[in-house]
Amino acid sequence: MPRLLLWDIDHTLIETRGVGRALSAAAFEQVTGKRMRAQAAISGIAEPVIFREPAKLHGLKTTRADFERFAQVLAEEHVANARDLRERGAALPGTAAALEALHTAGVRQTA
Repeated sequence: MPRLLLWDIDHTLIETRGVGRALSAAAFEQVTGKRMRAQAAISGIAEPVIFREPAKLHGLKTTRADFERFAQVLAEEHVANARDLRERGAALPGTAAALEALHTAGVRQTA
């Protein structure tokens, strides 16, 4: 049976050095119409929570459709700001070796 590993990239494989937070805040504002004044702790949590918790901090009730729009806008922000991510972000120590070792072992990987 093939093995598959799904990676959560931010803070697992790369450090965005603030770019990720800025992109998340931009997407939040585009979707909710509110400037993000506070962001919940995001390390180790899934994207829906990364959207839902700041929304709660801002007194907003959100739906799955709101999250799906946020995810779409966030993806667009990442593409639009890819250069900044490349310039400011960096792979965490051991990332390349871990990816290569898993590839060599036949593990399929995705992010």
